[in-house]
Amino acid sequence: MTSKIGYLGPEGSYCEEVAAITIRADKYLPFATISRLLQAFYKGEVEKAIIPIENSIEGIVTPSIDSLIANSGNQFVIEGEYILQVKHCLAGIGGDEEIKQIISHHQALAQCSRFVESIIVETETANSTAKAAQIVAKKREKGLAVICSTRAADIYGLEIFRKDIGDNSNNLTRFFLLGHEVQKPNGRDKTFVIFQTEDKPGALVRVLQIFDALDINIAYIQSRPSKIKLGDCIFLVETEGHQNEKDTSVALEKVMRKTSFSRVLGSYPKRNLN
Repeated sequence: MTSKIGYLGPEGSYCEEVAAITIRADKYLPFATISRLLQAFYKGEVEKAIIPIENSIEGIVTPSIDSLIANSGNQFVIEGEYILQVKHCLAGIGGDEEIKQIISHHQALAQCSRFVESIIVETETANSTAKAAQIVAKKREKGLAVICSTRAADIYGLEIFRKDIGDNSNNLTRFFLLGHEVQKPNGRDKTFVIFQTEDKPGALVRVLQIFDALDINIAYIQSRPSKIKLGDCIFLVETEGHQNEKDTSVALEKVMRKTSFSRVLGSYPKRNLN
């Protein structure tokens, strides 16, 4: 059993929901921001961490991605991938007739933009949907509402005004479990690698051709600025297969030779939680 697992809190966040479903731990520790969570993990204050990586509507969670890149020299691996269907509700105190302001995480507000625009209210952002629910519960003001999960609304004693207010019914968020144990192959794995190519024409194409030549499917590719030099990029590639399987291992060795920097962040099975 894991001793301590960290998550983006407070209690009632989607991160905490994923942590509770997937990992048995002695303690589940909430952190106010992704940055604080990850710094605690890198320093060994928690054994594992659950972080949001991307949303099917709003795209990547940049604080998570950028931290993985910046701290790739630390000893950690991605141990698991979890995909959660996100369903937002509107909750508050004393009815929804006179709502004047909605508080939530900026991505939740964006994911419910059509609903928010339809009632024409002011919005305010919080570090997480659960933190927003906590704020609304503490203030206990009529006219103040939150977009959060039904679980968060129940935890903080809020009345649920409306359910499933998201713009898209297929709203999925992907989370990574970070730890220190390389997972064994199970036949349905993916591998996450980051690298930087040389500053030469066709450098990225030549790297991607390595996977094509070995018939390895690329499930995901993203670029982020290196934050060192304008125009320099770090590439993030997720492929099907496990790093310890022959074809994937051969591909990764060739990638290492074709890039100025590379690191495998982990191999892990995909798991849907809904």
